Amino acid sequence: MQVPVYTWRVLPMFGFGLSAILDSEPKLIFAGAYDDATALTGAMAAAAVEAPKILVADFVQGATDKESRLMAEWRTNVPHLQVVFMLPQEADEPLLVRALRSGASAYLSYSTSAPVLKSALESVADGRSYLGPEIAPTALTELRRNTYVVDPVDTLSMLSERQRTIVQLAADGLTNTEIANELGLAEKTVRNLWSALFDQVGMQDKTQVILWAVRTGQVELR
Repeated sequence: MQVPVYTWRVLPMFGFGLSAILDSEPKLIFAGAYDDATALTGAMAAAAVEAPKILVADFVQGATDKESRLMAEWRTNVPHLQVVFMLPQEADEPLLVRALRSGASAYLSYSTSAPVLKSALESVADGRSYLGPEIAPTALTELRRNTYVVDPVDTLSMLSERQRTIVQLAADGLTNTEIANELGLAEKTVRNLWSALFDQVGMQDKTQVILWAVRTGQVELR
């Protein structure tokens, strides 16, 4: 089954190019470019419930309070939705850090080449995270900061030993399937553990949890 790829308020030429890139891709299918939230919500709701879905969104266009609420609602209510944020070619560090803290499965620049874009979407479809080459240096710097202070709310959300193991394996780059094999679990069990973890710490996806867990010293980059 092909994984549908939707776009939300991306640059028009980017949406056109993405459609062309995915035209002959056996694993991914371009499912439409959307500027209207109601139409996008309906399109994603019509897709198979158990099938993965990818939403490629312009981070700057979607960063207003209203758009952020919409994104949070989609992540909560659309099963198996993975978000890819597109950032300006000349994005400064504060914008990149804000994007990283918002949580997504992948971060790319609009200057990303077609092969890299395709590879990133394939990784996301397989349940992995992806950092574009322009984003990676800032992402690693942000992950390694030691200035993060754990407040009482965060302390109450500290991970159990099993949760730390799963997040550490994800930080090491393992997919849900690989984590399941490593721990002798069913893949569905790993997905359920992630869902419970998202609810516990009030976050929406694996990248956001990994970022938080690294900065609170619960897992490490190795």
